[in-house]
Amino acid sequence: MLTLKALTIEQREQFERDGYLVVRGLLSESEIAAVKERLAFYIREGLRMLREGQKPEADTVNFNGVLIQLEPLVAKGEYMPDDPLYAVRKVWNLFGRDEVLTQLATNPHLLDIVEDLLGTSAILFFADKALLKPPKIGVEKPWHLLWTKRRWRTAACNTSLAATGWATSRRAMWTRTAWGTWQPT
Repeated sequence: MLTLKALTIEQREQFERDGYLVVRGLLSESEIAAVKERLAFYIREGLRMLREGQKPEADTVNFNGVLIQLEPLVAKGEYMPDDPLYAVRKVWNLFGRDEVLTQLATNPHLLDIVEDLLGTSAILFFADKALLKPPKIGVEKPWHLLWTKRRWRTAACNTSLAATGWATSRRAMWTRTAWGTWQPT
């Protein structure tokens, strides 16, 4: 029998039945604010050229190892927002480069929940990603597979944190951190 660390049996059953679980209040308002502040820093500093009216050379900018992908209209030079926050599709490669975001991915309570969902403490960190949807120019992303390599257990856990009210827009900020268990082929 599985011993749960953080979830109730009902929460675990709901995850197994529905394929997702909403855990409200997992992070405090100050923790969410810290994540948003760090993401804003990387975006504004990494895309400084936008404030000077220049288009980056590629659709993805590397800022000190953190990768920042532009929305397609911005990458093509067809739209230039006043603030770089409204130019970004996603930010990733933050784990190990930023203390606040690394602490988020290694939050003991969050990891207890991941262990409960995966049914094991043998967890491997796979990737991090903040998905951002700018108002008015955000392009639809079609459905796609999250894992294409069969070596990752199909019950891998993808944790998404959603916070509304990014800056002054009605955009959502999703921070996705993926964990899984390695399954030899």
